[in-house]
Amino acid sequence: TRKFSTSYSATIRGRQDIDIYPQVSGTIERLCVTEGEKVRKGQILFVIDQVPYKAALNTAIANVKSAKAGLATAELTYNSNKEHMPEVVSEFSLKTSENSYLTAQAALAQAEAQETNARNNLSYTEVKSPSDGVVGALPYRVGALVSA
Repeated sequence: TRKFSTSYSATIRGRQDIDIYPQVSGTIERLCVTEGEKVRKGQILFVIDQVPYKAALNTAIANVKSAKAGLATAELTYNSNKEHMPEVVSEFSLKTSENSYLTAQAALAQAEAQETNARNNLSYTEVKSPSDGVVGALPYRVGALVSA
C-alpha cells in the first residue's frame, strides 16, 4: 500500500482574534515571537525603539530635580521674608516671595506629571500580549515604522 500526502495552503483563525496596536510610535527594534507561537498574557510581543523614550524620561527626571531645587530656594526665601516682616521686608516683597513659592510648587507638580508620562511612554515600547493565545499573522518586521 502507498500513502499519498497533499499540501494545501490555509489560514488558521481563532475563536477570537485580537488586533494588537502599540500605544506609542516608533520603529520596531525587536520581534519577540513568531507566527503560530503560543503566548501568555503579559508576554512581550515586540519592542519599539526605546532610545527617544529613554531620553525623554531622563530629561523629565532632570526637570523634577531642577523643580525641587527651585522649590527649596523659593521656600527658603519666603520663610526668611516671613521671619523678617515687617522690620526688614516690605509687604510687597513678602507677597512676591509667597507667589514665587506657589509657582515653584506648581512647577514641581508639572515636572512630576511629565516624568510619569515619560515613564508610561517608555513602558509602552514593550508591546505585550493582552491575553493567552496563539500569534497569528505578523504584518510588520524589524525596522518597520508603527504608530499608535
